Amino acid sequence: MNTATGRRTSHAAHTIDWRAAAACKDADPDLFFPEPRASKKAIQAAKAVCARCPVKQRCLDEAFKANEWEAICGGLTPKEREKVLTPAHAANLSAGRRRTMDNASARQLAVQRGSDLLVMLVKRQMSVPDVAELVNATPRAVFHAFLTLVPESPDNKRTNETLAIERVLGESQETLRTLQRIGRTHEEIGRAVGTSQSIVSACLSVLDQRDDAMRRVSRKGPAESLRLIQAEETRIRRESRSGLTVEDVLAVAGPKIRELHAGGMGLRQVALELGLSRETVRKAYLQMTTPVRAAKDLTKSEMGAAA
Repeated sequence: MNTATGRRTSHAAHTIDWRAAAACKDADPDLFFPEPRASKKAIQAAKAVCARCPVKQRCLDEAFKANEWEAICGGLTPKEREKVLTPAHAANLSAGRRRTMDNASARQLAVQRGSDLLVMLVKRQMSVPDVAELVNATPRAVFHAFLTLVPESPDNKRTNETLAIERVLGESQETLRTLQRIGRTHEEIGRAVGTSQSIVSACLSVLDQRDDAMRRVSRKGPAESLRLIQAEETRIRRESRSGLTVEDVLAVAGPKIRELHAGGMGLRQVALELGLSRETVRKAYLQMTTPVRAAKDLTKSEMGAAA
């Protein structure tokens, strides 16, 4: 699949010469962007087009370069493309591309296994790394799937980046449910709320997964289930080590930061060693050593001196 279909513009680096030779240039673009619950038959139909494409390998190469993690490209689905990455290749991916892959994985987890994910994290009290290993995802992807599934609590305001599904659910959840209830198609719902058909499908699947989890987490009803789930957000964020606040870093790594820095390691290296944000480690360290001053009030020179 490539941008010759007109469906996406993310493959800006594609050149006209190879796109003109693509077997999919006259095909239905939707064929290469299957819905989350698409049948194997639908996916195979797209792959059949790729199989006879003379520029199949070029399309696959461009999919990796362009961070395309939704479409079927070069005869492979996003999940299949992720599997063909060698450990060395994956380790050399840019931070932006790793985030893109994690976001795609988070969306897939929320849409397809959201209920099970919440049951494992909340009812069974499994750790994020254990759940990540079980579902073949990164801890960051598990955490972002959790954020997609669980409405923000008034007592726990989020500062993490939001996925498209989260934004649509936050702004238009009731509209989605109402339009679905009266029989509108996903395409019609998408036009009504200003998003794509695929995002509408994903949002409705997430709502189904959330409703199922609310029934499974507690026998006392959805309200109690939601309370229990939201109460776990801080733990899940800290265990995922994604989007940590200064308070999170102090809680999960404060003593270790002190120990490593006292041993002569600079804070930049400490952050690298612990896999944490350099800026957040600096703020946490300065908050430990100058408790009277709030981390947010630190000057640039003080931040630099701490390194």
